[in-house]
Amino acid sequence: MRLAAMIVLSLALASCGGESEEARTAGLGPGLWTDETRGGLCVDEGGEAAFILYAETGNANCMAEGRIEVDGEGMTFLPRGDEQCRIPILAEGETLRFGDSGEACAYYCGSDVELGGQTVMRSEARPGTLTDVAGDPLC
Repeated sequence: MRLAAMIVLSLALASCGGESEEARTAGLGPGLWTDETRGGLCVDEGGEAAFILYAETGNANCMAEGRIEVDGEGMTFLPRGDEQCRIPILAEGETLRFGDSGEACAYYCGSDVELGGQTVMRSEARPGTLTDVAGDPLC
């Protein structure tokens, strides 16, 4: 009886530690998602991520580095070092749709581009192929 109580207590304490990084990003997994042009989102094994998404014409873009977290029913992109900005991401099969992130995230986009509504699809390309405007790899 005492052994059973210790096992239950051990399991309860283990569950109090919160979700592991792997559990918080399990809904997405590592890889590359690209749009129909040159933009995309890359995610590594630990949930670290980066994206660049362009306006319909020109080089105006939205770009950030950070991490992806699964939070309840959806996912959120959290830019590195920014406690205010939370960018919702909705998975629709192999497509990811960026949600409206509001004024707290406006810093990450140029004046001619909106992040909300942008979509990317799972790609077989290597994550290192995603680059910024200068041609430097994001991932």
